[in-house]
Formats: sequence, structure tokens, C-alpha cells
Amino acid sequence: MKLKSFILTIGLSMFALCGLLAQDKYEYATIKYTTGYTITFTTQDNEEVTKSTMKDISKDLIKKVNQSVGLGWEVYNVTAMSLDTHVYFLRKKKN
Repeated sequence: MKLKSFILTIGLSMFALCGLLAQDKYEYATIKYTTGYTITFTTQDNEEVTKSTMKDISKDLIKKVNQSVGLGWEVYNVTAMSLDTHVYFLRKKKN
């Protein structure tokens, strides 16, 4: 009986380990709109700041999100921290 339990434990442990190793790896980024009509795209290696106007801020923000999606980024969360600050959280599978 102990041998059967031992073999079952080893089998389940290997199954769990394979599941952990099979998880997707992601790269993360944010697109943040803040007061002053500023759009900031930030990755681990880079930060790109774009200025806009009150009239065009919504259009420019959506344009930046769509450009990022076209480059392989996926929007997985959007947060409105206040009326003046919105953050789009992005991720992209690592190769």
C-alpha cells in the first residue's frame, strides 16, 4: 500500500511540475493618461511620453491603445484612478 501511495505521489508531483512549467510568460506595459493631457507608454525598458490637447485627448489615447494592440499587446485591465487619470494595463507573450 505504501508503494502505491508513493508512486501516486510522485506521479501527481510530476503532473503539477509540468503544469507550472507550461505557464505562459508575459512582458508587461502601461498606457497612462494624466492631467496635463499627457499620455505615457511605459515598458520595462522604455518610457514614451506624448502630449495632446483637451480636444484630442480621447482620440489620441485610443489611438495609442490601438497601436499597441497592433504590435501584439493585449489590454487585460483598465483602471480609472480619478477623473483625470486612466491606466491601461497591457501584456504581451514573450517569445
